[in-house]
Parts: sequence; structure tokens; C-alpha cells
Amino acid sequence: MTTAPTQREQQLRQAAVAAALLRHGDGAGRLLALHPSGKELKDRLTTEGSHPTLADLFWAELPLIETAAGLRSPKSGERDSSARRPLDYWRRRYRAAFGEEWRWLLAELPSLWRVLIDLSSASVEELAIVLGLEILAQASAGQKLEQVAQVVSSLDEACARQVLTRVRELTGNASLPADVAQAWDALVRRTMKKRTGTKLLRWLALTLLANLLEGMPDERLRVAATRHCRSDLFNVLALGGRAQLVAAQHQKAIEAMVLDVLGRLRPGQDSSSGPGA
Repeated sequence: MTTAPTQREQQLRQAAVAAALLRHGDGAGRLLALHPSGKELKDRLTTEGSHPTLADLFWAELPLIETAAGLRSPKSGERDSSARRPLDYWRRRYRAAFGEEWRWLLAELPSLWRVLIDLSSASVEELAIVLGLEILAQASAGQKLEQVAQVVSSLDEACARQVLTRVRELTGNASLPADVAQAWDALVRRTMKKRTGTKLLRWLALTLLANLLEGMPDERLRVAATRHCRSDLFNVLALGGRAQLVAAQHQKAIEAMVLDVLGRLRPGQDSSSGPGA
């Protein structure tokens, strides 16, 4: 019976393949020799890691392809091997291949969606929780402590504390009209009968974003954004069948609220600039 190779054996095999590719004229090594930036790529492969793989070659080439297409590559943290997912690679290659559509998209999309389209799946999950907490706080602003306690009763201690702190900040300084807060509070209390904890937070956040997406008038923008979105956010939001959290007259104010939440999630970055600025 054949046994699976150990991690050390796999590393040795990868090193042997990489050495063959870099030192001999066949396979990917020949392609590397013919590449217009072959020397730069070879230098990267031989200096950035002790066991370069064929995947390293593809990832090392990707920023060069993006630059040629007029796109900005992600920051260096996303080039670490731990963050290299096949989906991210092909998403970026797709953008580079359809760079003209991507630049049109960034020019036409509202500022909120320019940020959302470039969030990773992990960042979308983080946003869903924090945005859900903000919705609870906005819905509870100005209420008595006993009423707020009912709303946060299904949350863990840390989340409940965040909502209470935010409610105190909003009291007398509400950023949304009173009728919005009242409508949200009524919906929250109805929804709490079916959903609690993080499920409630995610549902509120995705419902709000789905409502905002429905307010985007240009169908071409929604279709192109779905193609280029780094996560599956647009596909999830397009499922439909959600409650109404956004009235047309309050769309801009609520978009500004979401941008503010994004700014707190991503300190030091201009939330309105988008990924291609």
C-alpha cells in the first residue's frame, strides 16, 4: 500500500521541481526565459522564499499583469502565501483581462459600493456583525435602558456592551431620522422571535445592504459589480425576499451610515476612495 508523502518529502519535491523549472530550458522554465520581465520574476522567486513553487511564479507575475492593465495591486499583506487563494488569483486575473470594464465600474459605482466590491469574504463577515450592531444601536437610540436590554439580550456580553455604548453616543445626537429608528426597532423586535445572536446581526446587515443595492438604478452596474466582486456579497444580496429597511428618501443618509461603519472597520483608509483610487 502506498503511503502519503510527509510534509518534508513534499517540500523536497517542490524544491526539486522549482530548481528544474528555474535551471533548465523546458516547461515553465522556458516560459520564464521568454517572459518580458523574466529576470525580475526569477529574482523574486529566488529571493522571496527558500522553496519557490510554480504557484509562486504565477503570483509573482500577477502584479506585473495588473500594472500593465492600469490596475493597482493589493497591499503586500495580501501577497503572503497564507492569503493566496485560487479564487483571489482568478478574480484579479479576470479584472486585469477586463480592465476597461473594471475602470468604468469604479468610475460609475456609488462610493459605498466601490468599497464593498473589494472586500474579502472575511471582511464581509466582519462588516455584517458590526453593521448589525450599528442597526440595533440606531433602532434603540433614545430608548430607556430596560427597552435596550431586551434587544441585546440574545447577544454575547461583548456585543451587548458595544450596542449600549453606541446607544449612549447616539442619544441626543442621532444620525438618522426618528421615523427610520422607529421602523427599524419594530422590525428588530419582530425578527428577534425567529433569529437571535449573530444570526440576527447578519440578517439585519444583509437586509440593509440588499435594500441599498435595489436602489441602484443601473442594472448594468449591478451585473458588472457581481462579476468583479471579490466575495460572493452581490450574489447573496440578489437573492431577494428580504424585509424593507431603507426608504428611498433616506437612501443617502443610510449609505453614509454604512460608510461610517466601514471607516471604523478600516482605520487609516479613506472609505470613499474605493480600491482603484
